[in-house]
Amino acid sequence: MRILMVEDDHVLGGLICEALQVSGHEAQRVPTTESAIGELVGNRFDVLLLDLDLGATRGEGLVQRMRNLGESLPPVIIVSGQPLDVISAAARSTEAATFLRKPYTIDELLTAIGEATA
Repeated sequence: MRILMVEDDHVLGGLICEALQVSGHEAQRVPTTESAIGELVGNRFDVLLLDLDLGATRGEGLVQRMRNLGESLPPVIIVSGQPLDVISAAARSTEAATFLRKPYTIDELLTAIGEATA
């Protein structure tokens, strides 16, 4: 499964991508919404792991920008350390398949990926 992770924390993103790769997935991390758009346009991913806090931009903005471009998105899983009500509202506004609150385990992430792609 091809997974794109939008995460500005290089250490956390690297660890998660490595764990996903060990689990048999092809995982790639980008740090910004701009770099995510560059990857999503013209490439096929099975899942988008989307952090909400990305420095100067918000993860929700990526979903809106892709929709404005007329591009389809893979199932979105929001992964954030924000309060649960913020994450829940973002999941509704982006029509995310599901969400996880940081910290989460790799098993929880793999379960969420399975549910999102079922």
